[in-house]
Amino acid sequence: KNALKHVVVGINLTMFNDYGYADRVRPTQKLLENPLRYIFNRPVAEAAFYVLRGHFTGVHVNKTPPMTPEERWEHDMKVKTKHWYGRYKYPDRLEKQIREVDAFAKEKGIRLTFIVVPHHIDFRQALYTYELEEEEKRFLTFLSSLHAQVISYDFENEITQKRENYDDPIHYTDEVGNLIIQEVWKGPVQVGRSLKKE
Repeated sequence: KNALKHVVVGINLTMFNDYGYADRVRPTQKLLENPLRYIFNRPVAEAAFYVLRGHFTGVHVNKTPPMTPEERWEHDMKVKTKHWYGRYKYPDRLEKQIREVDAFAKEKGIRLTFIVVPHHIDFRQALYTYELEEEEKRFLTFLSSLHAQVISYDFENEITQKRENYDDPIHYTDEVGNLIIQEVWKGPVQVGRSLKKE
């Protein structure tokens, strides 16, 4: 067995929400215990149906939404900001679990890094619209208290200010992803901001 040396976790206030947290580990464990659950899993069966239908009839699922990029951007700004910021509760249970992972990594000599992933500044503006500034401050203070390295990209910077760096207000491009990978894995961190006192 090879021991873990470095674990990197992407996180953001949108993911750090008691209303937005989903346990994906237990369902995966159940699938591993009984592979038949995978075969009869509803989303898997639905996807298989569309693949087979496309293969035999030539009728494929249209992956492109029927709207312009600008309309899609505005749609995401209205719908996703309300979904993620409109209902927020600080996730005490998740904080406890992250602290346990942090302590485990320190004990085992595993380098642990949290990346606060960047959203476009348009999306960040919704944080203020929904008056979550104090919740974000609490979230960042919590991350700063960990033994782990914490690097934030979610503030006004050369990534978050430019629309061309995003496919939508949340998902940055591969180029941005590669820049983050370069900074986190090889250094130096120039665009990102360390939340830890060196």
